Amino acid sequence: MLVNFVLKHMQKDKEYVAVVLTFKDGRIHTVQQELQIDEGTRYAQITASPLKNSTGNIIAGIEVVRDITELKKAEIALQYSEEKYRTTVDFLDYALHVADDNLNILLINNKLLEWNKSFGLDTDVIGKNVFEVYPFLSSKVQEEYKSIFKTGNSSKTEESTFFNEREVITETKKIPIFEQSKVIKVITIMRDITERKQAAESLKVSEAKFRSLSEESPNMIFINYKGKVVYANKKCEEIMGYTKDEFYSERFDFRSFIAPEYLDLVSSSFQKHMQREEVPPYEYAVLTKDGKRLEVIITTNLIEYENDKAILGIITDITERKKTEEEVKRSKAELRKRIGELEEFYKMAVGRELRMKQLKEENEELKEALKKYERL
Repeated sequence: MLVNFVLKHMQKDKEYVAVVLTFKDGRIHTVQQELQIDEGTRYAQITASPLKNSTGNIIAGIEVVRDITELKKAEIALQYSEEKYRTTVDFLDYALHVADDNLNILLINNKLLEWNKSFGLDTDVIGKNVFEVYPFLSSKVQEEYKSIFKTGNSSKTEESTFFNEREVITETKKIPIFEQSKVIKVITIMRDITERKQAAESLKVSEAKFRSLSEESPNMIFINYKGKVVYANKKCEEIMGYTKDEFYSERFDFRSFIAPEYLDLVSSSFQKHMQREEVPPYEYAVLTKDGKRLEVIITTNLIEYENDKAILGIITDITERKKTEEEVKRSKAELRKRIGELEEFYKMAVGRELRMKQLKEENEELKEALKKYERL
């Protein structure tokens, strides 16, 4: 049915029929035609070749008509998919390219083009080999591509490259694309993780400095994450009597060494921190592993810990200071009592002296009166 329709169409449009072209130049011609029939749109591929006589003159044309409707629909669908794919990859914040089994670049997204431009690399890359566009890539990368095409297994690596003395660290994923169980292309996705790696390295240095200072501190220093001790310095072990393994145990409850009368205060402060509130320093008492009571003052702050918040605590043993304060308090009380006694004694002494003076004056008056009487 399709062949008959094609023949009718050929009569109407002779100028574009393959066999007409063949008669003109004696060559084989292939054309594709879109045909509207009762069942809908169909596509035909027509190949015409010349039939020549013994003298080389064309005496006829042979045409082969093939129904390529399904193939054409697949091509249209693929083209539509590729356009959607192109739109999608251009919106990605990752750099991306697709290469064939010869490692020639078939597609590159806008992000990677931006990278190429900023690093002074080629931006006209379609059809060029990956290692031509990126000559700094190592032979190890080439082996990775070979392995993916051979095994069909994806890979994930970190790579460091220097551009104008600037280090760029990328996380690279290579993902195979299959066709009938064979790897025909590889998608390479790259993410710039330079800042993240540098931040991680800075954090490592900061943590090393923190631990170095913390371990030499005269105070107890700890980190509490969600109610669990995840770090305790050497002083915590020495003063409290617990080992670090005991502190870090899942079964360890930090409230177990708090004096009972301070449990509510400490729990309240902990809850405030869990709500990301700051808490001013406060005093309380702890009990060591062997039951010794220590008076302490604690200063706590919220810190970043594994992309979350944790409590950094510094505990200072003020037991001796408290004892000294109590002794000073007792001494002051005794001194006040002694002063009071002395004041009372002074009052009594002064009163007695005044009385003696009064008696002496009265005595003198009596003597004078007596003398007057003696003269009479």
